[in-house]
Amino acid sequence: MTAQRPKPRARRVRAGNRDSRYTVKLRVAEFQRSARRSALTSDYLLAPAMGVNRSTISRVLTGELRPGAAFIAGALAAFAPLEVRFEDLFEVETNWSPDERSSGKGDGGGAA
Repeated sequence: MTAQRPKPRARRVRAGNRDSRYTVKLRVAEFQRSARRSALTSDYLLAPAMGVNRSTISRVLTGELRPGAAFIAGALAAFAPLEVRFEDLFEVETNWSPDERSSGKGDGGGAA
């Protein structure tokens, strides 16, 4: 009888980098305006159009969850006929520490 090797355990992959230098936030009012203009007036209609779960839409709208890649891509695809741009629906905030800001690391490089 041969000894069986243990199966390798799956590594847990954390969704989203909590230590990221940038945070993407949803512009809720503009998102809701675009949904109304697209006649996607409920999470039931919006979720399949975006390719995400209804709970994801609700959690992003309430601020419980940050919009991820699937949410961002889905929103842009669902609202494409309106020619909505990323900047219309989302804002990117930098999360630089005060030390990084003063040293010039947070401005994309040093002095020109």
